[in-house]
Order: sequence, then structure tokens, then C-alpha cells
Amino acid sequence: MTTHTTMEVEPYFYRLTDAQRIEVVRCLAERFEVSPSEIAKAAGVSKTAVSKWLRGLAAPQVDKLSAIHGAMPDAVAKCLPQPAPTRVEVDLALSVVARALGDPALKEYVLAQLESLLPGQVKREIAYRVSREDVELFRGKLKAEGLSAYSVAARVRYLVKFLNAVGWILTPENLQRVYAVESPNVAQKTAMALKKFIKAVVRARDPAAAPLLYDAFRLPKVKARGLHAADAGGGEARVGGGAQDIAVRRRHMGHHGRDWR
Repeated sequence: MTTHTTMEVEPYFYRLTDAQRIEVVRCLAERFEVSPSEIAKAAGVSKTAVSKWLRGLAAPQVDKLSAIHGAMPDAVAKCLPQPAPTRVEVDLALSVVARALGDPALKEYVLAQLESLLPGQVKREIAYRVSREDVELFRGKLKAEGLSAYSVAARVRYLVKFLNAVGWILTPENLQRVYAVESPNVAQKTAMALKKFIKAVVRARDPAAAPLLYDAFRLPKVKARGLHAADAGGGEARVGGGAQDIAVRRRHMGHHGRDWR
């Protein structure tokens, strides 16, 4: 007596509509050039039945499609329609992307892939979120350079004071605010601490963002008529008037091309 075993049917096939199952068979014939005879043999049906599938007059039953899948799994897998992602799958994917963006080694790759998948829809933000660990690393690097305890404490103090003012996030726009402080001396020392921090810490953590942040320290071009006083030798220049004066010392602002190395 012949025993017929029940073929295991892929659960996913049950979710396909008649039209989708027909398209799978058409894909095999058109994209992979599988002949009607080969499809009929794999499904265990006649060529007439396959002809009806290809013409859209009938749809292959789930067990027949599963049999074809068993005979040519790779081709069938590539012909199957992609199911709509679930909310859980989307949340999981986003959590993975978020973790990858936090890894300097993967960040550029992830952004490049997103830009490729979503052309014109991905806007890169030049920003670096500073952590307490970063500050302690900065303190350690300053000590390693042989600076005095006073100098180390002073640079860290200027850095932290600025970070508190900008929410511990460095952006080119935020860094321009260093020159809006009232005292040129404080602006100078704060800028020096920030530039040192970017070169010593940010460059290692986020190589792509570091030079762009450092570049924010370049002196903005100012029209001559807006200067109340300017020292041709690199002295102090004031723009505007009253409480909104912005005082800077040109010789301390540096230049991206010369200082960044």
C-alpha cells in the first residue's frame, strides 16, 4: 500500500491572494525563464493547468505553490511579494539604526545607505552630543600633555560652562555663540578650550563631524562700515552696538586650513 505523506506548506503562502500566487508563477516563467513543463512537473499538475495560471484564468493552490517552492526555493523566494512590515518590525529596525548611528565606525555607512534609499529626504545634522565621559577624557589628555593642575582645571571649567549654555550639544551654530559673550578674554579662553576639546576628543569619537565643528571657528566676514574699531594687526573688532556688541580677537580665532591637523 502506498503511503502519501502530507506536504508541509509554508504558512506565508496562505496569506497570498490569488492574484499574488499567479504573479509568482508568471515571475518564474518570465524572469527566470522556467518552462511551463518544469513548473507543471514541480507542482505535480498538467501543463494545461500551468497555462491557465500564466493567463490568469486560475490561481495555483497553496499546496501547489509550496511544491514549486520545494523544487526551486531560491527562484520562488525572489518572486514572492514582500509583506508589509509590522509596527514591531519597524520599531526594531529603528532601534538598530539608532544604535548604529551612535557608533562612529558605522555612522557614515548608515547615513550613506539612508541617503541612497531616501534620496533628497535625509538631512545630515552636524552635531556632537558631549558626555561626562568625554569631559573626563579631555581632562586626562590635558594632564598627559603636562599642563599644570590650574591650567587643566581652567580649560575644563570654560568648556563645561559653555556646554551648560548650549545643552551639551556642539553644532556649528552653537559654537558661533562663543563670540557673543561680553568679555573678549572669556571668549578667547572658551574658544581655545573648545578647539582643544574638538581636536583631542571629538576627532576620535566622530571623525566626520570634528573638522566641520572646528571649521565654525573661522572668522566670519564683516563689512568694513560695520566696524567701530579694528586693529589692522589683529586686534579687537566690534560689530553692532550697545549690549549686542560682539567682541572678538582675530588672532585667537585661527583658521581651519592652518590649525586642523
